[in-house]
Amino acid sequence: MKTNPKKTLAHNLSNLMHQNDMRQPDVERASQRHGGVNQKTISNYLAMAKEENACNPTLEKIAILAAVFNLQACELLDPTLGNPKSEKLDAEKMLTALNEGISLMFEAGILTDENAHQMIGVMPELAKISTLFYNSTPESRQALRDAAVIFIDKKAV
Repeated sequence: MKTNPKKTLAHNLSNLMHQNDMRQPDVERASQRHGGVNQKTISNYLAMAKEENACNPTLEKIAILAAVFNLQACELLDPTLGNPKSEKLDAEKMLTALNEGISLMFEAGILTDENAHQMIGVMPELAKISTLFYNSTPESRQALRDAAVIFIDKKAV
């Protein structure tokens, strides 16, 4: 099924504004840090959900609006934006997959016995961190990255 990019943009922008408890003036203010989009333009973009050819959004304005929500322009045009993942990953599945990957790398001669044992030693923690990251929201991913760096630094000592 073909999607209408204008309606997708309007839908995603509206949903993001709702999720972030933002009104048009809030988005206009937040956009100033990224180059600025005025409230009239935001209103026109939101109207595209109901009206055919209401306006022609520019890639520059889409990129600015995407930046307001810490997204890339292509994400703001993604019809699946905000849809729940079809399957949440769990740590047990992740651990199984990682262990299988290590076994295959060992059998292929990519890993030495010592490397494989070192990797297996951190595998439960790696599986937990990877699972948390996969299932997290974009807003919480930086905190997870920071926690992973601290964990890795402690393991290296």
